Amino acid sequence: MAKKTFLLFFLVIFLSTTPIQAGVLRPDEIFEMSLAELMDIEVVTATRTAQKLSEAPANMIVITKRQIKERGYVNLLDLIQDLPNVDVHKNAGEEFFSIINFRGSENQTRFVIMQDNKRINSPTSDAVPIAGNFPLYNAEQVEIIFGPGSALYGADAFAGIINIITQEAEEIDGAVMSSSIGQYGHYYDYLNVGKKLAENVNFSFGGHWNHSDNADLSKYYPKEFEKTDLKTYGGDIVRTAENREKYYFGTGSYSAYAKLDIDRHFTLGFNQSYFRGPTTAGVRPEMSVFGPEEKWETLIRDYYGEYRLAITDNLSGKSTLSYSTYEVLPDSKYKNIYVDFNDAYKYAHSKKFMLEQQVNYRISDKHQLVVGVSWEDFYSLPKTYDLSWPYNRSLPSSMQGYTYIGTTLPVKIFELNYSNIAGYAQWQSKWTNMISSTIGVRYDYNSRYGKTINPRAGLIVKPWEPTTVKILYGEAYFAPTPYIAYQTFGAFTGATNANGEYISNFFNIPNPDLKPEKARTPEISISQEINPDFNLTLSGYYLTLSNMTNYVNYNTTSNYIEGGEILSWRRYENFGKTILYGGDLRADYHMQIGNADLKVWGNYSFADGYVDDTINPRAELILVAKNKIKGGLTATFANHKYFITPMFRWIGETQTRWKETNDKTKRVRVDDYVVVDLNSGVNDLFIPGLSAYLNVRNLLDNRYYNAAGGGSNFRFSPQDPICVTGTLEYKY
Repeated sequence: MAKKTFLLFFLVIFLSTTPIQAGVLRPDEIFEMSLAELMDIEVVTATRTAQKLSEAPANMIVITKRQIKERGYVNLLDLIQDLPNVDVHKNAGEEFFSIINFRGSENQTRFVIMQDNKRINSPTSDAVPIAGNFPLYNAEQVEIIFGPGSALYGADAFAGIINIITQEAEEIDGAVMSSSIGQYGHYYDYLNVGKKLAENVNFSFGGHWNHSDNADLSKYYPKEFEKTDLKTYGGDIVRTAENREKYYFGTGSYSAYAKLDIDRHFTLGFNQSYFRGPTTAGVRPEMSVFGPEEKWETLIRDYYGEYRLAITDNLSGKSTLSYSTYEVLPDSKYKNIYVDFNDAYKYAHSKKFMLEQQVNYRISDKHQLVVGVSWEDFYSLPKTYDLSWPYNRSLPSSMQGYTYIGTTLPVKIFELNYSNIAGYAQWQSKWTNMISSTIGVRYDYNSRYGKTINPRAGLIVKPWEPTTVKILYGEAYFAPTPYIAYQTFGAFTGATNANGEYISNFFNIPNPDLKPEKARTPEISISQEINPDFNLTLSGYYLTLSNMTNYVNYNTTSNYIEGGEILSWRRYENFGKTILYGGDLRADYHMQIGNADLKVWGNYSFADGYVDDTINPRAELILVAKNKIKGGLTATFANHKYFITPMFRWIGETQTRWKETNDKTKRVRVDDYVVVDLNSGVNDLFIPGLSAYLNVRNLLDNRYYNAAGGGSNFRFSPQDPICVTGTLEYKY
């Protein structure tokens, strides 16, 4: 009742501020564009050069600054969940927090996140949570490419690329401050500043801070979160149900950036992002302690410099120097059944130093060549075994002093140094007004896993003015990340054999010889402009993934750990293939009714395929809903002073990780569900530059479930109830 009263109160206050007369748009407002104009918006991700969206050789979507605001996208996860052929599973994984699949490719390591054409996820492609740590408060637009991108961007541009293009300082021209407060102890604040310091010198900086206790899911799903005894695998009761801790679901994030542009030729920049989430996300109550100390903390930092030079009217170049770091912070830990509910700390650290030179040569009005070379130097300390106390960053790994639980054997901590050199070339041609083409290839040599070659080709045909057909082919590879190749966990019994070796019944052991996975993708996209305010896009794809990374179990003895005897073990190996196919239909429609401007968008997507390996031939895909419908309507009034945006997502039955008892090729399924969100706002509230927004997630307060991660997780992971957030924003 209190929740509904709060919502009604906020709506009454919000609507009471609505005057009859139209307001005046601020000069820095993004003005309304027709759909035809949106198709001609400039993009850079598809070819590393600026071109119109309609001419980009990629299946591509652009979300503008205005759409981000009107739809209430606070961070990248908000935006991603509305994309076609993307499955988002929230509260689903201890380290991922949310698991994201692009076109059926499992989890967020299979696509690349960039900001201003520079990678901002882990430099060694570790599994990074995607949530508040990738904010959108400074985004001018977000460019999303579906399909392989390794021909230009190298490793892990496997299923897609997301590029956040930030606002220029001159466009900000001042400062924007925002503060949000909502249910469940939700707070979100940001500052974004940009200014011209001198002639041809521009500087921008900003940051955000967020904390939320989040909904106590045990109050909304009492059956799933019924408190039970914490009992070890050996049967010992560590904590009775009556003495169980209060469930904690809190998260937090912060970010910062700074960018200096000089004479439009030289840029210096810095990005930082942090996220904290519970290591109990999606976990069943009997499997873990649910306290605030059971958390997963990640920190990413990026430093870069870029120099751009126009040598002649037809020849230009870009030199880039960057340094990136990623850490799983030392206080990250589990306290679960696998370690008898003792503290199990984790640590990981990686670094990358990169030099890249790109040259653009405009051969003629119809032909353009892009070539580039890069060198990358990597350091990685992959995610550690369970540690009894936090990792001491001031000491070398050899002096940490950890032993495997129940033994005197020192814990193995790996450190890797490796490099990657690459060269790429791309030729774009516009043969006639109707036909253009793109061909390209990239060669990489990595000192860990050898060479890879990834070509691409694209043909764009405009048989008549309102129709664009894109026929594309691309190859990509997913590198065997240190996170996967050196993943290790297991336990010793405490007993010894006749030789005095400690006995373990099971261990997951590293495989440093893993090779890259390979993707080959033909696809087609047809865009039809019905009229300047109505556009349809139909696309289809067929992915063949080979050399897949899968677990192999061994029931033979291993002496991987000196002084220990491991009776059974497993590791990742390359075998099997996966087939992914599907498509989507996207629609965008603009219309005017009186003084109201209506923008309707929606998409239907279909995804299917199978996993074919020696254990389970033609098994169904994991964490994929075959059918999804997503859409919304934005209505703006009084010359865009007021807006309201209801949105919905219908997600069909989703295939979990778990297999049916009687048919191992079939997956247990989560029921379909519908979620409705609402975002609304008013600009120039009382004074120029002051705006207010109301956002409601899960407006209908549905109880629904997502598919979850591993063996300690719910099969059907409970999702958040309604959440209401109010925001005040001031620009000056």
